[in-house]
Amino acid sequence: MYSINWIPLGGFVKIFGEDGDKNNDPKSFFNQSLKVRGKIIIAGVAMNLLAASLIISLAAMIGLPEVVTEENQGIATEQKIQIMTVAENSPAKPILKVGDVISEVDDQSFNQEQEVVTYLQSRGGQEVKFDV
Repeated sequence: MYSINWIPLGGFVKIFGEDGDKNNDPKSFFNQSLKVRGKIIIAGVAMNLLAASLIISLAAMIGLPEVVTEENQGIATEQKIQIMTVAENSPAKPILKVGDVISEVDDQSFNQEQEVVTYLQSRGGQEVKFDV
């Protein structure tokens, strides 16, 4: 049996005699004892688990990109404060767009997002100038 799957991941094996036809061949799946059939099914599941753990282990060894944190902040070559969302009722809604990078607020530079948040909270309702 051959097939082309919609998502070509994983695989399957058509086991000889699994369709349950009256097959007298002693090698047929349904002509095996319950114990042997159980071992065959468990072997397939075990191989899938083994393959998954191998793939995850390789991904962990290769590594994944890291987020800039307090510990690795000095390692980052270029730090930016980027707009992730703009509140619906914000007066900045028509001006600021998701993805904009803030270079200065009221002619002050900030290195961390929390510094900008604290500054804006201290200005509570007053007009501020963003350099984007």
